[in-house]
Amino acid sequence: MAELTKQAIISAFIELLNTRPLDQITVTDIARKCGISRRTYYHYYQDIYQLPEEIFLAETTKILKDKTDFRSWEDWFVRMMGFAFKNKRAISHIYHSVRREYLERYIFSVADRTLTDYIAKQAEGSGCTQEAVDMLAAFYTSAVVGLSLDWIRSGMKEEPQAVIEKYVQLLKGTIHHALKNCAQGGMEPALKQADGTR
Repeated sequence: MAELTKQAIISAFIELLNTRPLDQITVTDIARKCGISRRTYYHYYQDIYQLPEEIFLAETTKILKDKTDFRSWEDWFVRMMGFAFKNKRAISHIYHSVRREYLERYIFSVADRTLTDYIAKQAEGSGCTQEAVDMLAAFYTSAVVGLSLDWIRSGMKEEPQAVIEKYVQLLKGTIHHALKNCAQGGMEPALKQADGTR
């Protein structure tokens, strides 16, 4: 019963967020929409701002749980941004609110975990150090987070699949090439110089 009530609250919140900005939604609005009292709402949540955090946490958990089914890193991007594409106005309202960090944290969490795992798997047996693999994963994570936020900021006009296909063509083979450079010692001197060793 508790889970059904929480799901009703979240569904009502997303529906409202697709029609108005976050700071124009009240607990009364949500309670009225899902047929509960304000007291019931406060039994589950302290305020409105817990809802976006819980939504993104649930989406992150779902994607990371299912990531073993993905054929490539592009698959999780499409899954991650698919939620945003289906709820464009809601995501846009969060992006332009004081709780934008929840959205950024969601994108970063999924990108970081998935790309780190993907690149580590590609690097198996390559001879690259863990430090080099981590640096490469951090680079691609930053790029994908930036791409995702730029797509949201520009109004999510294209479907996620179309967006990622452009970048896949542009970046095709770059991870493999970077790992090959690393295996040949191309990254190691720079890493040693960066930490002050010779």
